[in-house]
Amino acid sequence: MKKDLNSKSGYYSLVLRFISTRDRSSQEIKEFLTKKGADPEFIQEVIRKLQDERLLDDGRFASNRIYFRMTHKLWGINRITSELLIFGIHKEIIKSELSKITKEAWLSNCNKLIQKKVKFPLSKEALPKLHRQLRSYGYLDTEIKNCLKNLHSSLEAE
Repeated sequence: MKKDLNSKSGYYSLVLRFISTRDRSSQEIKEFLTKKGADPEFIQEVIRKLQDERLLDDGRFASNRIYFRMTHKLWGINRITSELLIFGIHKEIIKSELSKITKEAWLSNCNKLIQKKVKFPLSKEALPKLHRQLRSYGYLDTEIKNCLKNLHSSLEAE
């Protein structure tokens, strides 16, 4: 059965199916409808309607994405920020959502990632590689230095 995409209800039901699988950003909805051939005015109308019905919220999208990337992927602040910008989330929303996370949570995640990546015994030559890996996961240099300092002091204690 082919959808009648010429009608507004056809596009709207298509979007409802699209957002039923996971949270989506406004930009994702816009790109999706553009690919389907909807006109720009109608796209804005659909986005407003979804926001009014609380089915579309970039703040909620950012919050959920941050939580998932932190807990399941152990990503740092830089990598999460980059991904959210790609999804079209405004910098103010990103900053607001990231400010809810404590410095200790970032350090804890960084330490978990170190435990996951490090093969003991750790050699001095492995530290620069580990530093690069942590940066690629999006951690700040200050967080990396703190975590590596903790790792170094725990190795000396053994």
